[in-house]
This record gives sequence, structure tokens and C-alpha cells, in this order.
Amino acid sequence: MKILISYHNKEGYENIIPVANYLKNKNCSIKLLDLCSFYIQDSNNLDSFEKVKINLIFKDKSNYRNLSKIRKIIFYIQLITLNYKLLSSYDCYLFSPGGFIEGQIAKKFKNKKKHTFFIEGGLRAVLFANYPDKPKSKIKDSFLNDISRHYVSGEENKKIILNNFQNITSKSEKIKCFGVPRYNNLVDRKNEYRYKEIKNVLYLTTAAEYHDYKILQEWHDSEMKILKSLIENSSYNYRIRVHPRDNLDKYKEFSVDNITSAKENSLYADVSWCDIVVTIPSSTFFEINYFGKPFLILWPFDYNTEVFRPDITSIESLEKKLNKLDKEELTNKFKKQKTYSDSFVNPKSSEASKLIAEDIISFF
Repeated sequence: MKILISYHNKEGYENIIPVANYLKNKNCSIKLLDLCSFYIQDSNNLDSFEKVKINLIFKDKSNYRNLSKIRKIIFYIQLITLNYKLLSSYDCYLFSPGGFIEGQIAKKFKNKKKHTFFIEGGLRAVLFANYPDKPKSKIKDSFLNDISRHYVSGEENKKIILNNFQNITSKSEKIKCFGVPRYNNLVDRKNEYRYKEIKNVLYLTTAAEYHDYKILQEWHDSEMKILKSLIENSSYNYRIRVHPRDNLDKYKEFSVDNITSAKENSLYADVSWCDIVVTIPSSTFFEINYFGKPFLILWPFDYNTEVFRPDITSIESLEKKLNKLDKEELTNKFKKQKTYSDSFVNPKSSEASKLIAEDIISFF
């Protein structure tokens, strides 16, 4: 069986490589399609798999998530006219995460009556909290139309997808809660909380600009101005962890001692330094919890589930909140967040690679 497998960021790569290795050991022929450059991401090439490329005459230099309609049409015409071998030589297509290009490839595979498989890279946060740039009314369920399977990290993810799209109940069997391979090592950690008086605070930035969420980015920029002023007169120690898809240059006004880059430092290292994390709604919540730290949610907009109820709506009130957090409240907060983590991240995620690979094989 010949399988085309694509990825376009670090999280996707961490998902597909263990599955690819398992499939290879089952005598499947694997080719990798590295789409990182299309999404302005650094490539990950730490494997020995053979790579293939999309043939293009005109390649846009901007993020393919945010192409105009005309540029999307140009890409689509090139995809179907210049990539016959790419779209015809394989028995199925596996990808992680999803995006515009992956959707177009999946559609072509489906049209040829071939199976496609999708492993989520992280939560679709727009389903859990109302993003001002992408209200619920504009979120479509088309991502399930052209795939045979959608592999999610936990039961709660599936439930929220189904609750958001009442008309896809008939497609619920497509969604499998095997966990995702990139959480393989995460679930083996002992996520016990050991109380410490709060001194070190880690703030996680957003990828709003990357996703072209202008309203969210404008709000975040204003919050960073507040945070800078706060840091200058605070008794707390702050670090700002810049999202791997955020622009590090935007934080030049901060001292280098206050900045850490997600591209250079592991989440575990940064979370280990702090006593509490402040972040907007994100799947990073649950990784933080597995590292044994509580978090505060910063969010001024609406939310769709209790898990994402904000603790504060602006950094202006952050230190007032921090000053009130005693041992009992922090311990109870962590326990409650642990319950959420167990719902969103399958505790058996260490078996995800095998379960996903065997499920794919079962289609043939």
C-alpha cells in the first residue's frame, strides 16, 4: 500500500512520524510531503523517509492559510494540472495538521474514491471560545466532508465538535478518540501539583497575526502594552513565551530577561521555571497541567464551554488575581484543571500511533 503523508509544522511532524514508522514496519510504502514552507514554518527533517514536492510555476510567498480567493484558485489550478502523479500514485492520504492545501489534496483523493485521514495538531480553539475574527456562524463543518477519519486527542474534543455542528451527527463515526501521537510522552508524566508561593509568572503569546485574526491581534497588542508597564513595577518575575507562529521582533521593547522563544526553548523548560501560567484559550492548557502547574485564562470574549471560563479579562487585573491565590485555591484549581486535561487528552495516548496506523490499514 502506497501512502502519502503530509505535515506543515512541528506539531504535525510529531504526529505523523510515529504513525509513518509503524506503517513502514507493516510493509507500507511511505512518502512524505513537507508543506512547512507554504505556511511560513521551519521544516523538520529528522527522518529517513523519501520526500515528494508539489509542482508549482507560481508559488505565493505568504502564508497559504490566508490567501485571497484569486490566489487560492491559481493554486488549485496548478495543483490539479501539474501534480497528476502526486494525486494519482497513492492509495491514501494522511495529514496533520489541517489547512487550505491539505483540504484541496484531500478533496482530490476523495474524488478518486480514495481514503484520507486527519490527525489534529491541537484543539480547534474557535470551537471552544468565540474568536472575534471568526464567529461561530462562520465556522463550517466541511473539514469532515473529505476525510475518512478524524483522529482527536480525547473524548471531550469529539463531543464539542458534534455539539457545534448538529448536522454532522451522521458523521460522528468518522471521529476517533485514540489520542494523538505527539502526546505520547506527555501522558506518562506524573502531573502532581506541589504548592509554591507565586513568584514566577509565565505568559504565553498568541498566533493571531499568523491566522490573520486582526481584532484578536489588536487586543493582544494592547494587552502587551499593559504587561510591559506592569513588569516595570512588579514584585513578580515575568517571562513571555513567544508562540512559535508569533513574531519575536514585536517584543523588542521588553528586556531580554523577560522573553523566551518557543522555537528555542521547550514548553517543559519554561513551565518548570514558573509557578503559574497565563494564557488565552489553547490546547497548551492541558500540556501545562501535565507538567504539574496551574494556569489562568485571559479572555475578554465569549466562551462556549466551562473549561474556557476566563479568570481575568485583562492583564490590568492580573496581579490583583495573583495576590488572592492561596494554597487552597491553587490546589483546587489544579485538581479541576486536571479533570479537564483527562477529558481532552486520552490517558492512553502512548498507544495512539499503533491505533491510528492499524485503523488506516483496516480500510484496505
